[in-house]
Amino acid sequence: MDMKTYAALAEFGTTLFKQCLSKEENVLISPLSLASAMALLLNGADGETKEELLKCLGGDQSEEDFHAFFSEYAKNLPSDEGSLLHLANSIWIRKGIRIRRRFRKACTSLYQAKVTALPFDEAAVKTINDWVKENTKDMIDSVIDSASPEAPLYLINALAFEGSWEKAYEEDQKEEGTFKNIDGEEEKGTFLLSEENLYIDTEKCTGFVKPYAGGNYAFMALLPPENTDFEAFTASLSGLELMVMLAAAKETKVDAVLPRFKGSWSKIMNEALVNAGIRKAFSSEAEFDNMIREKNAVGEVIHKTFIEVNEEGTRAGAVTAVMMKMMALPQEKPEVRLDRPFIYAIMDRRTGVPLFLGQLIRLEEK
Repeated sequence: MDMKTYAALAEFGTTLFKQCLSKEENVLISPLSLASAMALLLNGADGETKEELLKCLGGDQSEEDFHAFFSEYAKNLPSDEGSLLHLANSIWIRKGIRIRRRFRKACTSLYQAKVTALPFDEAAVKTINDWVKENTKDMIDSVIDSASPEAPLYLINALAFEGSWEKAYEEDQKEEGTFKNIDGEEEKGTFLLSEENLYIDTEKCTGFVKPYAGGNYAFMALLPPENTDFEAFTASLSGLELMVMLAAAKETKVDAVLPRFKGSWSKIMNEALVNAGIRKAFSSEAEFDNMIREKNAVGEVIHKTFIEVNEEGTRAGAVTAVMMKMMALPQEKPEVRLDRPFIYAIMDRRTGVPLFLGQLIRLEEK
């Protein structure tokens, strides 16, 4: 696959990230977790619903090419003791609902999804949340508070990353300092000091790349010039641009000062996904006939993340849950055309007794 394929995936992530930005809170999404959940959803989609999902995820690729690329990419993400990456998929089906055999096979063979049928009761909530906790390495405790008895199924991706720095911080590489937040207020914090070898210097920003052990993953930081409109800066970034910045980082020594931080974030992603171009999936016109027999659509896409950056390295977790919802089958509107003789009545609705009962066999009285 050429760079365009990876750029499409990066663009999917940056597009959603920009949809979630806020002046009130820190934001963290996992494009990989979101894309993984959407890939499961794509297996059950048809028609324009499939086209919209595919365009957002894979650009101009065919469905077969996207699944071939993304399943291989997800399966072969490197993981070792220094940089552990764990990705897991699951499908939870309400007992009594039967999923299409082809959908099950695609999700299990392409994305190793665990498929479980169970009654959607309190015990199911605990079972699903326990799976989430286990597969995010205890970083995220839960993804749902209740399992709707009307929901036919949940598609869930869980992701955990635990990376040690390639060069560990020494005790004297820490200092107390202040962080000026977006409102201009100063906050006290602990900063980690290091000399890095990959420097980013563009018209838009400066930054650095700090590798994790094993060299397969890295922390990349981008800092716009002081007094820059931060909203405008983030809005201007593209997925391809992030890829180019990483690839083009100069092999130049740079002093890096990184704040120690920790946080969690969650959001219902429906609006962000609709704005990114995935519209039909959430509507009454959703086409998921390849998933189950019953008419259904996406009810909610729940996304939760966690991150901790400190002297040892980085721990980050994400979970994306796609809750489907049942839809009434569209029916043709019936027509009753009174253009021939008919019977009519005036009824007492409380008793069912006709107060008047007649027939109309002509419009003109004799």
